Amino acid sequence: MSEEKAPRNAILIAANLSMSLPQDQQEFRNDLAEFIRDCAYTSPELCTAPAIWIKLESVMKKHIVEIDADWKQTLVDLYVGKTEFQNL
Repeated sequence: MSEEKAPRNAILIAANLSMSLPQDQQEFRNDLAEFIRDCAYTSPELCTAPAIWIKLESVMKKHIVEIDADWKQTLVDLYVGKTEFQNL
C-alpha cells in the first residue's frame, strides 16, 4: 500500500515561490504577498481547495507567460509539486 500525500497548502507554496524569486522580480513578489495577505484568515481546509489554487494560478500566469529563464522553471516546478518546497 502506498502512502497518500497530504493536500498541498497554496499559501505555503506561495511563500516558497516568493522566497525563490530573483531580486529583480519585485512586482511578482508583491502579487504573491497580496495573495498571501488575502488568504491569511482562510481556514486550513480551504487552503487546499481548488478555488484558492485558481487565484494562485492567475498570479503565476500573469508573471510567467513563457518559461525562458531557469528561475521560471524552478517556480513552475515548485508550483506543480515536481520540486519539494521548504517547510516554513
